[in-house]
Amino acid sequence: MKLSVCLIFMSIFFLSNYGQAQHNSIPALKIGDKMPDMVFDTVANYSSNQLRLSDFKGKLIILDFWATWCTSCIYHFHQLDSLQKRFKDQIQIVLVDSKSTKDNYTKVTKFFKSWTSRYKNFALPTTIGDTIAEKYFPHTVIPHVVWLSKDGIIKSITTADEVTGPNIRNLLEMGENKLFVKDDFKNRPLFLTEDITITDVDQYSIFLKGQQPGLGHMNRWITSGNLVRGRALINRPILVMYQFAVNGLNGNLGFDRKRTLIELQNSNESFINLSDEAFACSFELIVPKSETSNLYQYMLQDLNRYSGYYGRIEKRKTKCWALIATGEIPPTKMEKSANKLYDSTNRRLSNMPITALVNFLNDAKSILLPLIDQSKFLGQLDIQLPGDLSNIAEIRKALQLYNLDLVEMEISLDMFVLGEKNGK
Repeated sequence: MKLSVCLIFMSIFFLSNYGQAQHNSIPALKIGDKMPDMVFDTVANYSSNQLRLSDFKGKLIILDFWATWCTSCIYHFHQLDSLQKRFKDQIQIVLVDSKSTKDNYTKVTKFFKSWTSRYKNFALPTTIGDTIAEKYFPHTVIPHVVWLSKDGIIKSITTADEVTGPNIRNLLEMGENKLFVKDDFKNRPLFLTEDITITDVDQYSIFLKGQQPGLGHMNRWITSGNLVRGRALINRPILVMYQFAVNGLNGNLGFDRKRTLIELQNSNESFINLSDEAFACSFELIVPKSETSNLYQYMLQDLNRYSGYYGRIEKRKTKCWALIATGEIPPTKMEKSANKLYDSTNRRLSNMPITALVNFLNDAKSILLPLIDQSKFLGQLDIQLPGDLSNIAEIRKALQLYNLDLVEMEISLDMFVLGEKNGK
């Protein structure tokens, strides 16, 4: 039986496209169970290549399932590391990278080499290629956090948002468990029963306002086989949701802050505020298989219908920086292509299209206006930029060596405009 559902709520949601662990002969554990003394044979950022849970006997142990591709996981690392240092010998946070994430030893160690170059003395060990812990704690969404008491009892299973100083202190000093248990919806649409999966649903839409404890913060694709049928954004600011929708409609433009206009009567509803968690909502959309090419059009329509705002893409006269050619641009002399512009020690392009340069400069904080390509250069180029991008004059000086320059213009551009629903 196929379902066609459209729900409007004022209050929840969910996330990520992370494969569920196979159960095989290892039973899933639940809150209140005793955790076996596991041994992890492949470990990074640790004093040994092997890690045993009993090594941390007498400590509160927090297992945090993650992956190198999970930005929501990595976002919490700095806070987790600070908590580990703060509570020292009272707790042990262990990062668990499971085999089902498709990560491997090379990928994980390369990630941590880059991470520890920015954040010195990072103290959290990580397992690599785990196949056992993910069977004890099957899940579809990461971060996925398991709390083990000093005597090895599973106290809770939560999102990463629950890993805070007050929560740790409550468990250590008073034994109080005030944690919101994670609701992992696995392979079913948000808030539908376990009997209904994505294959049973023809069309589904749900929108909820406000933070929803136990669901974390994430976005995910909703797939049926190899077909992308929807998007889900959980506990995300309303402006972020709109940006996902309009960038999905035209991903080449990048409707970031520079190409967004907020036209609301309430002065508190600025770009900054609408990007804050105070404006968090949750949204899930599944479209019929025949309408997958119109996914983001449906998404924008639903957000306009439910949110109280009205977002659209309009042509507006806008001040911008234009990248122009002042002469013949030197063609590439390199055989291999490389984009190292994000490497502050040696910012360079080798044998790359000019769009790579434009996209990078649009990300630069010192360039406050939208930047568009007016060079008409269609070849591949090599270019070197200064490590310090805070001075636009220095950026222009570097570009001029390649017969390129930035000039201010007022041009009619596609802009994302967000206004009141009744003020369109």
